[in-house]
Amino acid sequence: MTWFKRESAVLRLAKAITRATFNSAERFKKSIRSSTDQERLEKWVYVMFEFMYFYMHMSSRVALEVLGPEQRGELCGQLAPLVARPVLGSVFGHWPEGLKAGLERDVYNGLSEAESAYSSCEAVFIKYDLLTDKGVFNRLAKNVAEVCGEPVNPAVLMLGHKVATDEWKAMGVYKLAAGMKKRP
Repeated sequence: MTWFKRESAVLRLAKAITRATFNSAERFKKSIRSSTDQERLEKWVYVMFEFMYFYMHMSSRVALEVLGPEQRGELCGQLAPLVARPVLGSVFGHWPEGLKAGLERDVYNGLSEAESAYSSCEAVFIKYDLLTDKGVFNRLAKNVAEVCGEPVNPAVLMLGHKVATDEWKAMGVYKLAAGMKKRP
């Protein structure tokens, strides 16, 4: 495989994660409970970050399975700025550079914490228990519901599962990862 083809596949995955992040956050706007528009916007940003962390983690899981540990590490190192910077730029592009740099550090710290939390899950999905955090999709739904101010609302938890499942399927990560595999 040529360097260009691999780079192109990495960029396509970064775009897929970014698109899924915004699509997911948009679908959650109506579920966010807050008393002011400012608070609603802040919660929406946290919802967006949680989806970004989730899609990054799930892509990392697929990369480990398809590419192996070494290539997975390379991919994750490349993906983080390719996803985080456009997401941050589209929401906070008007902020002063110093504030954006601090926010970028916070996002990378959040990504690291989320990676640890999602990695501790026993399964990808646990059926019939909306409140568990033992499945990756379940933990995402629970985290997003908490940010929305609806931590035990079954409709919000189910929406979390639905949105994540729909976007995950649309991303085609297995196919993208296969396009990145280095040949011996």
